[in-house]
Amino acid sequence: MAGDLIVPEDPPGFVVRSEVQKAAWDDGFRLERGVENGGWLRYPSTTARGEIWIAGVPPRGPWLLSIDHPGVAAELAVLPSSALSGPGLATFKFNSLTALHAALDRVYKLVVSLPDAPLARFRAQTAGLPQTTEASPGLSAARTALGIGSAPRLPNLRDAYRANLTAHRARHGFR
Repeated sequence: MAGDLIVPEDPPGFVVRSEVQKAAWDDGFRLERGVENGGWLRYPSTTARGEIWIAGVPPRGPWLLSIDHPGVAAELAVLPSSALSGPGLATFKFNSLTALHAALDRVYKLVVSLPDAPLARFRAQTAGLPQTTEASPGLSAARTALGIGSAPRLPNLRDAYRANLTAHRARHGFR
């Protein structure tokens, strides 16, 4: 529908720039990297990995948030996505600044808490491996990178786990 089309202000004017800067600053993204194509203002953080881009339609929105962290994008999949794609991996639409602030707060908390080192290491280890096999498409690269084939067997692990769990529950008053 033509009514659903969002066109961010490009370049962002005073109102959009001020509101975006305040939202980014208040929620941990304090390094301003300027305007990118389409009116997107880019902000990384000094304390968290990843970048965000925010765009808006003056004077009261809607506001668009684009993020580049795959883990955060997956966690925020329940938020309303935007029909307009942004510079990041996922783009979301918010009808108010309050909703944008709430989303930015969640993004920052997720970015600082979700580890990305294991994923980066996995991608580096599997970059040169075949991604499919005849027997199990997509599984051989993952098994090789994780070293599943060379992991020692752990007999009776289930029994030892249950014994430890029972002792833990008794010690802490759980039944």
